[in-house]
Amino acid sequence: MVINRQQFYQALCDALTARIMTDADAEISSKLHVLLPNSWPADMPPEYGEHEITEICTKFRCQYTSSLKAEYRDFKESAGSVVGRKVARLQCNVATLPISTAVCERGFSKMNIVCSPLRSKLTIKHMSSLLFISCVRPPLTTWQPHEYVRSWLAKGRRDADDSRCPRRKQGDPTDDQSMKQIWHLL
Repeated sequence: MVINRQQFYQALCDALTARIMTDADAEISSKLHVLLPNSWPADMPPEYGEHEITEICTKFRCQYTSSLKAEYRDFKESAGSVVGRKVARLQCNVATLPISTAVCERGFSKMNIVCSPLRSKLTIKHMSSLLFISCVRPPLTTWQPHEYVRSWLAKGRRDADDSRCPRRKQGDPTDDQSMKQIWHLL
């Protein structure tokens, strides 16, 4: 049996499109072009995009007001260079649309690392804080620990090489005479 390559690739493309974007998502996605100045037509009518903005506001549960309408008109007249507070907020809301589930999957993986069987009694507050740090922390190379070390030592806590702290036994664990008899039985 010979597979028609063109039909196979079209079916693959259709399956990926259906998985990534539903029809409802495609509909709202087509309306988002009114917030992107580089996709505007050369000769725009004065009411261009206002119907789409009302639908975007409905989708993102933003209130469509006359001040938003006025800001959007200023935004269009300036070719996108003047962005009002309400239009910027709407753009920020639109930017929350996930492109893929990769970020969610990364978040779940980090949650499994943070909440391991040894740390199963973390409170929601502590789990949330640790996940936040794990997901959005700056690179370790930019962290300057000196301030924190001084604060730690100023509170009277010991440093890592303090001679007053008890030391662990150094040596081979097989030298333990009390355990040799049990090990011999095994």
